[in-house]
Amino acid sequence: SGLFAWPEQVATLGYVGGGGLFYTGHGGQFGTNVLGTLVVLAWTVATSSIVFGSLQAAKLLRVTAEEEEMGVDLAEHLPRDGVTPLKSKMMGAVMRHRGSGSGASSRACGASETTATYA
Repeated sequence: SGLFAWPEQVATLGYVGGGGLFYTGHGGQFGTNVLGTLVVLAWTVATSSIVFGSLQAAKLLRVTAEEEEMGVDLAEHLPRDGVTPLKSKMMGAVMRHRGSGSGASSRACGASETTATYA
């Protein structure tokens, strides 16, 4: 560590660096650690900029306003190739039930005309 390394321990273990700032008063090892951190930060910013810049240029980074309004989960997992998930079938039945004014749909869902219960 650039702050807490004991000079004797560094020498015993055969490490290349020197002692830490708090034990030696020299900031060489700490400066090396800060430089390494800045290099990793610069690499991360550069590669992230390339990846996300490419996605943005290809218009793949954002969802459409319609998908955002619908909800990204629903937009991403819409039924495909004629396969309708069970939850979609259930939601369709609920929406038909709520939208009907007659009791026929309520009776079909297993509820009375005045109250509807959902399991």
